[in-house]
Amino acid sequence: ARDVVRDPVALVEAQPGKHPRIPRPADIYGSKRINPQGRDLSQLATRRRHGDAIAALSRETLTAGPIIGGRCSMAGAETVSSPAARDRVIGRASSATEVDLAEAVKRARAAQPA
Repeated sequence: ARDVVRDPVALVEAQPGKHPRIPRPADIYGSKRINPQGRDLSQLATRRRHGDAIAALSRETLTAGPIIGGRCSMAGAETVSSPAARDRVIGRASSATEVDLAEAVKRARAAQPA
């Protein structure tokens, strides 16, 4: 009966070292693709840089839309809110319109005639 239900915290505390079957973050994808090291948020300087980058981004208005002929089309753009704070607007985004699609096809055909 003791083996049926075990305290998971006690199991972890019994073996506090690295789990042999859990890869290090850099090795998650195996040898063919190295995963980035990430940020060491235990370091104050790293946390400050991270916080400064987030603050700078929050002062910027982001835009996203279809890029046709080197220009971003914002026709019919809608407001986009932060998923973490729905009351905070982070930018505007638009989807391709029929006019955008026609222009993209026209440009593609001109670039690579049959």
